Amino acid sequence: MNFHTLNDEKKLELKKLILEKIELFGSINSFLKLIEEIRESSPHALMASPTKFNGSSGFIKWNKIIFKDKLVLLS
Repeated sequence: MNFHTLNDEKKLELKKLILEKIELFGSINSFLKLIEEIRESSPHALMASPTKFNGSSGFIKWNKIIFKDKLVLLS
């Protein structure tokens, strides 16, 4: 998804969704800190077999492992 190609309505909808998820972590700083911890983990947390990442401000669980080729697209 290219954010810049979305119309204003979709951008606002995406912003609202992200802000709802940020509230689960308590603050924007806590959320961004967790994102940075995920990016710096080695091997990358999204490719790890136990589909859970424990960070200093919380943890994230997901259902499927993300393979390296898809991770490159995300980056």
